[in-house]
Amino acid sequence: MKIIIKSIKFLLKAFLSFTILPFLILIRFLSFFLLIRVGFLYVDRIGHLIADLELYLSEKKLEIEPNSIDIFFLSGKPANSFAIDLAKRNLNTVNGLGFIIDLNNFLPFSKKHSYKPYIIRTSSRDTSGTLKKVSPQLKFTADENKRGEDFLKSIGLKKDQKFVCFTIRDNQYLKNEFPDIDFSYHSYRDSDISKFYPSFNYLLEKGYALFRMGKHVSSEVKIDNPSFFDYSISDFRSDFLDIWLMANCSFTVSTGTGIDEVANAFRKPICYVNFLPLLLFNSYNPKTLTTPKTLLNPDTKKPVTILEMIEEYDDLEKFQNGDLLYVENTENEIIDAIKEIERKIDSNWSLNEEEMIIRNKILKLLMKWENIHIFHPRNFSNSGNISFTYLKQREYLLNE
Repeated sequence: MKIIIKSIKFLLKAFLSFTILPFLILIRFLSFFLLIRVGFLYVDRIGHLIADLELYLSEKKLEIEPNSIDIFFLSGKPANSFAIDLAKRNLNTVNGLGFIIDLNNFLPFSKKHSYKPYIIRTSSRDTSGTLKKVSPQLKFTADENKRGEDFLKSIGLKKDQKFVCFTIRDNQYLKNEFPDIDFSYHSYRDSDISKFYPSFNYLLEKGYALFRMGKHVSSEVKIDNPSFFDYSISDFRSDFLDIWLMANCSFTVSTGTGIDEVANAFRKPICYVNFLPLLLFNSYNPKTLTTPKTLLNPDTKKPVTILEMIEEYDDLEKFQNGDLLYVENTENEIIDAIKEIERKIDSNWSLNEEEMIIRNKILKLLMKWENIHIFHPRNFSNSGNISFTYLKQREYLLNE
């Protein structure tokens, strides 16, 4: 039976290839008058989907991309149905048929007629600084905003009450969505959620409402407060609210997960904690502060400096082979990180003299890294930072 199904799929693909081939040839002749390109969006992971979508729209707005008609093939199992709606609302999309991309690449002038998404260029990182130059291009309709606001009202939030989204990574999402794939090599990115309880209580005492985000999570958070919502296990969780809440929060506390790309796309502040690898901190969103896990040398058990990271830990394989030794942020360090981003928001992200000195030392070190511009923008004049609170407490990190 499987052989029959495979044979039918092969014949169908062959038929479609011969059917579409004339179109791909035609667009090459039309290019003298009208440029038509084909590309894809990787929809399996929400982070790549939202990041690539917003980057493409922002580039079009800034006229960085050529004046062209682009056709996007949606590749993979959708991670979020509302994100797909946003893509279809803003782009010319086709479900499946991704093999057309390969067919186009076999033909002459394929580069001219291909759109290469950011997932291929930079793993969906905004290394060109595009997002800082233009306002968010992804937008909600008036009805969608009312739907989101009505939801907040329905669960008891006061009018204009600020709320914070927490995205604390564990391994449950990948286990549920990709049961046949072993993603254990990503375990260094997971966090112990019990360390976040004091931070929850700190923000609740300040009057914020809190949403613990997630589609599949390993454990429930039990906080007895009407302004705390373990949204991830609630009956009201939806693909729409996943996006709307992240896009409308005061700020996000994240350990580095795909959904925080929604906050980036909507230019929201992000407080990263328990982040690894430190060299890949978010520098392209100027409204970010990153507090990393403390990386230790597996032989000496001593903390690793930024220069040592550049020399010995700039390859992701070092993090994925399970030989890492690190220490998660303490409860107090997480609270300190949140207090720091509150201060930065209140001061409109200005840096004092001491912070400027620390920042310059970091940049001097980063410039020694041969891969710096693969992961970071060339212009650091207005960029995200590593937590100054964390760095002041660990001056060894800046040793040369």
